[in-house]
Amino acid sequence: MNKYYKLLMAALVDKGEKDKLQESQRAWIKFRDAEFEIINILYPQDYTLYINIRAADKMSIVKERALQLKHYVEIQENELKNN
Repeated sequence: MNKYYKLLMAALVDKGEKDKLQESQRAWIKFRDAEFEIINILYPQDYTLYINIRAADKMSIVKERALQLKHYVEIQENELKNN
């Protein structure tokens, strides 16, 4: 995820656009942290069965954001090719 965030940040030229990306990422981090909290509540810590489920759910949230950022990078790359 950090790789695509950095690539996207580098691809954006306008400072306002970079600020919006940074704002978006910060909001996503708050969302992620809140989701992680609810996952920890829903899957009790005292059941070893839930360890892998918790980890998979958390990984899914991060993976989704990484793919989203990757898609945004691809959009920027396509824009550069077409201009």
